[in-house]
Amino acid sequence: MLTKKNISELFWVVLGNTISILGILIMLKLFTKQLDQVEYGIYYLSLTVSIFINQIFFGPLGNGVSRFLLIAESENDLNSFLYASYLITKKIIYLLTILFLVSLVVLLYKYQLKYLALLFLTYISSILIGFTTIIFSLQNIKRERKLVAKFQIFDAIIKLVLIYILFEFFDKSANTVALGIAISSLIVFIMQLFQLKRNMSFIYFDSIESDLSKWNKKIFFYSYPFAIWGIFTWAQISSDRWFLELFSDSKSIAMYAVLFQIGYYPLTILMGYIVQIVTPILFTRAGDGLNKNMLKASTVLNFKVATISIICSVIGLIFISFFHNYFIVIFTSPKYYSISHFLPYMVFSGGLFATSQILSLDFLSQLNVNKLMFIKISTSLIGLILSYFLIKKLGLKGAIFSNLLFSGVYLIVILSFIMIKYKKNNE
Repeated sequence: MLTKKNISELFWVVLGNTISILGILIMLKLFTKQLDQVEYGIYYLSLTVSIFINQIFFGPLGNGVSRFLLIAESENDLNSFLYASYLITKKIIYLLTILFLVSLVVLLYKYQLKYLALLFLTYISSILIGFTTIIFSLQNIKRERKLVAKFQIFDAIIKLVLIYILFEFFDKSANTVALGIAISSLIVFIMQLFQLKRNMSFIYFDSIESDLSKWNKKIFFYSYPFAIWGIFTWAQISSDRWFLELFSDSKSIAMYAVLFQIGYYPLTILMGYIVQIVTPILFTRAGDGLNKNMLKASTVLNFKVATISIICSVIGLIFISFFHNYFIVIFTSPKYYSISHFLPYMVFSGGLFATSQILSLDFLSQLNVNKLMFIKISTSLIGLILSYFLIKKLGLKGAIFSNLLFSGVYLIVILSFIMIKYKKNNE
């Protein structure tokens, strides 16, 4: 039964994410109109750096912190938990600094000086976005939906306004876009810090007396599988762009970027509405992962949510099959009109992947991340192989079909593991 609080949460989650999607689509219109296809392809390729940092560092940490926040709160040990999280974050920053310096040396060695500014700005924005993502995770687990939505709306608006202004004063290039993203990310991060300080004014790190190693170990051992499979996930996600660059050109990457952002990305965000609401409920129902009845209740709820996701995916596929040309015309420039018929494949692929991500919450809520690591790594390798052979043979079409096949394989594998586990628990 939906309570008044649930309805309020749903409203703010839908509003925040809807504005985010609209912001992405409006920026897509701006990019495809102002940037030539080569520059847009270079920018989209540079985003693989952001994906790397998120998949291997901030994503895993965010999952670990959000999973144990409520447990730390219930044990009245929030000070130690947050300080342990802070120390882990510092170590990540040190490591990323080293990686940046190594990347810098490689670019200098290869005489690719024109990409130095792009690399620097991408690194900075990725780190800032990583910080805000962790804060968003904490706020979502605490069910502060209104606050998260406000920041999402502000982020979408400030990003769009800044890039538009920069295009008026600087050249229309990937570097200018990266500069706008970096500045907007800094503004949002500073505002988040002030908000976090105000909300958690009761936290005093200098008064911590308990053993930090307890939370360090919990966060690390829960999070490190995310980082391990994040390497493979990053390779799979980024492979389509790099293989298109290898076997085709930057213009093909721009075409793929348009299809991805109109077709694939919005549906995954729409399913993210549900994930944001359901995640804390699943974690609460699963508890510490030891009570079988609680675990069963968590799994049943997760299946219901995944079913809703599949239904939405099918509806999205049918809808976009009839109106794909209108979406391309509205959100892009004439250079991209010829690829509209590929949109239904990307929409359905996004829906299948989003459903798989929802099902993966079953493993996370039950603290069974090692099994999920096997699923993630094996399916990512399959996706990587599909991308290589299909893109080499078919180019842009190969990228689209390999993405769809990967999403299908991922869903089948993860669903099979959950069904086997569920049957064993009920024997």
